[in-house]
Amino acid sequence: MKSTIEDGVLKISPSGPLGSANVASNAAAIASSLEGLAEGGLAELDLSQSGPVDSSTIRLLIATDRDCRHRSIDLQVICAEENTRLLRLLRLERRVKLIATEEKS
Repeated sequence: MKSTIEDGVLKISPSGPLGSANVASNAAAIASSLEGLAEGGLAELDLSQSGPVDSSTIRLLIATDRDCRHRSIDLQVICAEENTRLLRLLRLERRVKLIATEEKS
């Protein structure tokens, strides 16, 4: 998990798939990263390199959203277009801002 602060935005990028085998460690790493961001800040979770979204990823997104709301931090999620469509179908755009990346050929 890589996290950096650029122009006041916390950018979090998991280094691989977010499957059920490593969801707990990813959730802990994200929560730890959020501690360094001031109230009212913006966190950007980049899932564009994390593969397909599954139920573990959705649970992670909801938990991260709850943590961000508790800390008064806005959350936006970057992911592949196909994953963005799935997350919109599940109405997660009501919780977080979704940003689709373009498919690479």
